[in-house]
Amino acid sequence: MEQKEKFAKLDSLAGELGLRSDEVAAYFQKKGQPETTVSELSETVISEKPKDLYEVTVKSAPPKNLSAVTILRSKEIVTPRVIEPGMILYEDGLVYPGNVEGNRITSVIGYVGKNGGLAVCLQDEKKCWSSDRLRICVSNKLSGREATRLILEAALRQGKRAEAARYCFEYAQDGVKAGEAFLPTQEELGLVYQNKERVQHSLSLIHAFGLNKLYWSSSAAGRDAWFFDFRNGAENGALVSEVAFVRPFLSFTF
Repeated sequence: MEQKEKFAKLDSLAGELGLRSDEVAAYFQKKGQPETTVSELSETVISEKPKDLYEVTVKSAPPKNLSAVTILRSKEIVTPRVIEPGMILYEDGLVYPGNVEGNRITSVIGYVGKNGGLAVCLQDEKKCWSSDRLRICVSNKLSGREATRLILEAALRQGKRAEAARYCFEYAQDGVKAGEAFLPTQEELGLVYQNKERVQHSLSLIHAFGLNKLYWSSSAAGRDAWFFDFRNGAENGALVSEVAFVRPFLSFTF
């Protein structure tokens, strides 16, 4: 195998692991394995289960509230340096671009910004925003977490139901604890829609609920609330007593 091709394959392996090429090379050199082993492994690692083929001892720098490494069968799988939409978020905080057997999946990364991002939970339900027409104005500029809190507080004061917000706040599935998820704003739904294909692909791979539906947001004005149609990107308002799908989101910070 030519030297140029060896380095190309090494770069490919490093990219898959979220590490620099020199970090991967240093690891194999430390193990006393020749470059040909790196090349041969790099061909297989990308298509097979990494945990069965190699160990990685160099740990990436993770977001503050995301774990850098998860230990699995005496192997280490790391959170990549660069987190991208479509990657999978696990219960222990690991983020990884593939399915890690034996580790519980909580959500799929839907949007990544400068200081954090949004993750899409695996399940949804069809509900009214408020079956008895809670009246509230919720700005699209708030975070979904803050908007959900305001909706539930208003429902308590007015003695009304807020089924969509409550479903998200009480969501406790797939390792997500009650109080962690929220009803996303119209803007947050739009941010995830930009990465719909990548998110949808990952949801399909892990057999989670797809996104091609009409979803309620937490953005509201009076007795109308905004929805976002993930089938075509359409945004519109409707009476809060109408029914649409509700998808809990999670947030994370770097």
